[in-house]
Amino acid sequence: METTSGVKRASSPEPHETVKRRPRESEEWHSAPPEKAAEVAERIGGADRCAVGICRDFVASRWEKLLPWAQKLCAFGDAAKDELWYWEGYKAKPNEPPREQFCRQIRQDFKNFQHELVEEGYSEEDANAVTSSDVADSFCDLVLALLDLMPVAAEGRCFSLRVEINQEGRLKFHDERALTTMRLQVPLHGPGPILAMPSEVNWDVWDAAYGLLNQTEEIDLSAIQEWNRKILCKADGSMSTPEGSLILLKGGESKNRPPLQRFAYPGEVETKLLLTLDQIPEAVKDQQIDLHMQGEESEEEEEDVPD
Repeated sequence: METTSGVKRASSPEPHETVKRRPRESEEWHSAPPEKAAEVAERIGGADRCAVGICRDFVASRWEKLLPWAQKLCAFGDAAKDELWYWEGYKAKPNEPPREQFCRQIRQDFKNFQHELVEEGYSEEDANAVTSSDVADSFCDLVLALLDLMPVAAEGRCFSLRVEINQEGRLKFHDERALTTMRLQVPLHGPGPILAMPSEVNWDVWDAAYGLLNQTEEIDLSAIQEWNRKILCKADGSMSTPEGSLILLKGGESKNRPPLQRFAYPGEVETKLLLTLDQIPEAVKDQQIDLHMQGEESEEEEEDVPD
């Protein structure tokens, strides 16, 4: 695979730092079965105050074979560790729709990864088991289903897709509304983000620090854990999201307070695969390309690995 970055998981939480609680459903968040995903997406993407939607067992409803596949892929450990980015229009063919572009580029990355695993010393049989065309087709079908749930991108906005494999996500509670107008996340292996609903956040602490850790102190794991404890009104004020679920998050400008999210601490989860589809402003796309594709020719078509 061609690009890299990070997302891992968490060490043992403090005794009072529980994330297994499932807050009572409210106007802030909504849970629904997989067949209601389109209705939840319309609600999150509209003017409704609801900022979070969760559809449990979303993957098992149609793409069940992707769950054992993701587990096998992540079991390669550092050999599989990667962060793949796809942006609408980036390295696209002339007049190529994002649906076709993403699937073409994903299939090419599957081919690249198969060759990389063999070069790492794995057998062709093992490499083919996680990069076969059948798996690529199923993965692309999931991506297309997520695109179908998204509202039509307004002028000046586009889609970005990220696949994080055995990476470490941001451990601190944070707000990503400025980066996306709507986000869909699917944890294919391991849990997804840990969420804190607005009513569970101590906004006095957040506002006093502008949502930032004290930059004069050394920022280590213990400092991040302490910050995360202070941000919550109650020790059990956050909620984990399960493997195979669909998480829908409202982004963009809003008068309402946002839900915050973080990922597990190092040691809690060793391997993970997270799929994220965002609708983003073009300016954010340009920033992300500059940040994540340094050293690559922006407009040059990726090299194909021979069949």
